[in-house]
Parts: sequence; C-alpha cells; structure tokens
Amino acid sequence: MKLKPCPFCGSVAYLTDELPCDPKRPWQVFCRKDDCQATIDEPQATEDVAIELWNNRPGEKAARVEALEKARGTLEARHRLTKEVGTLYPIRESAVAVGIIDELIRAENAN
Repeated sequence: MKLKPCPFCGSVAYLTDELPCDPKRPWQVFCRKDDCQATIDEPQATEDVAIELWNNRPGEKAARVEALEKARGTLEARHRLTKEVGTLYPIRESAVAVGIIDELIRAENAN
C-alpha cells in the first residue's frame, strides 16, 4: 500500500519502525517536512494499519459521496423528464445508471 502525501502540506510521508516505542506497536508515519510534523496519532502494530490510518481522508470521502449524490439527482431528474416525454430506452438506461451510483455511494459509506 502506498502512502498518500501529507494532508496538511502535501509533502512526502514516510513509514518507520525504528523509533524507540512499544515493540508491539512499532509502525509510525510522519511527514518529511521538518516544520510540518504531521503524524498519525500513535504507533501501530502493523505497516498496513499505520498506512491505512495515514491515508484515511474523511473529507475526500465526503466529497466523493457528495459528487455521487449530485450525479444521482441529475440522473433522476433526466429520468423523470424522459418518462414524461415517453421514450423507453433512456428510462431503462438512466435507471441502471442510478442503480450503479447507489452502489458506489453504499461502497463509499461502507469504508
């Protein structure tokens, strides 16, 4: 798993297990920029957990869900308009697209 850049300054982050801390939880992630000093709250037992905590960006997730919900609203409006006009293929197509967007929203919220 790859580390994302620092969420505060955009600099490169690094993962280490070489700090003097609890040997059962040696993994820590830090921002490389000296004056930033961003880190995860506490050392973790595995590399994967430390990276997952560092890479977790709730704001990014909220923005993705918001964009999906906006797209869903647009498709639903188009679906209603198409239904009023009376053509069938676009109705089926837009209903499938709304279903796909719903699945994407559920997947985002499950993480």
